[in-house]
Amino acid sequence: MTAQEQLIAADEATVTLSVTGKVSARSVSPVIKVTVAPKDSDLVIIKNNLSEIADADGEAQVESRQ
Repeated sequence: MTAQEQLIAADEATVTLSVTGKVSARSVSPVIKVTVAPKDSDLVIIKNNLSEIADADGEAQVESRQ
């Protein structure tokens, strides 16, 4: 594997990747945890701002209309 290549995982896993430098001969073996990317939602998530504004004072209601 070269610096330009990618490691692609098909599922969640824990992988130990061993790397040795060509010139330095120094080795390192980091443990990499691969997780699944979150799925895009078809729904729009809206924060509960309207009830927060209603619970606030009249000034908050005026500001929300601007």
